[in-house]
Amino acid sequence: MQNVKIRDKMSAKDTRLTFRVRSELKKKLELAAESESRSVAQICEAFLQAGLVAYEKEGAKYISRFLALRDAPGRDRPRGRT
Repeated sequence: MQNVKIRDKMSAKDTRLTFRVRSELKKKLELAAESESRSVAQICEAFLQAGLVAYEKEGAKYISRFLALRDAPGRDRPRGRT
């Protein structure tokens, strides 16, 4: 019975996180969710958690590498930075 209480505490969600994404990213998340028989929220939370684990392991190198790939020339999204 105590294991159930621990699991309930660990999975309790007590706040919201709201942000905007490109429609292309949303479609990809919806496809991933459908493929995994999960909700988009569950998929987003899993990806966020995986990203944080990688960031905690690699530090600033992880996010710098990710952002460099995202902002690489040839991507079909407007680049607002110079």
